[in-house]
Amino acid sequence: MAAERMGEVDNAVAGTGLGGMDMESIGAMLKDMDPEAIGEMMAEYMKDPQVQEMYKGMQGAMEELMNMDSEQLKAQMQEAMEMLTSGDMQQSIMAQKDQVLAMMEAQGTATPEEIAEYRADPAKFEAAMSKAFGDMKQIFSDPKNLEQAAQMVKGFGSVMSDPKAAMSKLGDVLKDALADDDKIEEARLQLLNDPEIAGNKAISDMFSTDEMKELLNDPVKWRKSVKEGQQMLFADDEKAGGIGMGEL
Repeated sequence: MAAERMGEVDNAVAGTGLGGMDMESIGAMLKDMDPEAIGEMMAEYMKDPQVQEMYKGMQGAMEELMNMDSEQLKAQMQEAMEMLTSGDMQQSIMAQKDQVLAMMEAQGTATPEEIAEYRADPAKFEAAMSKAFGDMKQIFSDPKNLEQAAQMVKGFGSVMSDPKAAMSKLGDVLKDALADDDKIEEARLQLLNDPEIAGNKAISDMFSTDEMKELLNDPVKWRKSVKEGQQMLFADDEKAGGIGMGEL
């Protein structure tokens, strides 16, 4: 049961091209990209019909997970994690070594030198995969980490269950909270002082990264990024005749 629910979500994530990446790898990929480039990339990504179909496919699985209480969700996640870190899963990855290495190479999750070493020495690749699975299992054996993961799934699920409503709500909040330069600066100082003020766990964690802290420490770059983000997020509102963020 857990394998089916979590598997649907996992398959959808794999469809984004990020399925084989951990948060550190994703952060490294985004490190050298400015907020405008990231925003443009995400805007184009969301226009892809395959991506839109992927989100439709995820909604059923996410709705089922969202109906669980925290303890049920953690139990399902733990069961799924045990399946993902099982010997069978590791053997499956080893059997698809060439495909896995090609994906790692394409996504930049390992250096060219490491990829070459893994291809030349299967035992080294197997050891690296075993360590990665062991680290993953250790992380999720900590109740605190499991609770945080469950909360992130809940937060993600609420967006996935009704993305239009979530974006509309976000838009209403941003239009009020970031209506002028003074409010943008106030938000910067608040987030710099306490990222948890963002409310959602996933968002507060994002504002805790070194890259975001660097942005928050530069008032000019922060204000520019916020305004550009507003324009991109609510461009559809402007086309529909509503008041877009770019007009503020």
